[in-house]
Amino acid sequence: MTEPERRGRDAKHLEGFFAQYKKFKFDPPKPAILEEFRRLREVYGWKEGSKKDRYVHRQLKKALVEQFNSFYGRSVGDIRAWKDLCWACGIHPVPETVWECEMVIMRTHVNLIDLVDAQRVGSQAETFDSVDELEDYTRQTDRFFPRHVASSDKLLYALLRPIRKGAVSRDQDDNGEKKKRKRKRRRNRNKKKKAQAENAQPATVMVPPSA
Repeated sequence: MTEPERRGRDAKHLEGFFAQYKKFKFDPPKPAILEEFRRLREVYGWKEGSKKDRYVHRQLKKALVEQFNSFYGRSVGDIRAWKDLCWACGIHPVPETVWECEMVIMRTHVNLIDLVDAQRVGSQAETFDSVDELEDYTRQTDRFFPRHVASSDKLLYALLRPIRKGAVSRDQDDNGEKKKRKRKRRRNRNKKKKAQAENAQPATVMVPPSA
């Protein structure tokens, strides 16, 4: 098996995402895809955190998941996928077996969006000495990968790292708000049912007069 080529690769899923917005010209060689998203926001004048901004941001995250799968595959048993990951993380020489690659990658702290950018522009992703450093970097750059979207993709899901210390991404925050609204609706339904039960009049039973 030869090492992955060190050149940029077509990012059809991300290009397809940006192609929806005709006023915006996507610049594929740009090294950071989230910088392109910020440019898109500026071109369209979306306020950060607005309903439209959050919606488009979620669509971008879905495109990132698809792009990751296109670059690296979905199977945890694919040696090519693990070799590609090792190269993108700057691991040389690249191990020759799935198990060896997996052991090295599992000890490597790297942001998953950076892994997409690495394949897209033919560079290598920055790695960190600890999970804490990775968490700080992820929070500061808002480079959260959507766990709930990636959960069905075995290779990608195996690489996801929990972000601790109260770090909450926009995706996680959106999901939290949805759950709160759902709980509130359920409580309101229960209150309504209880009120209806309390206000219900007992059925009148006609008793014939005694002889």
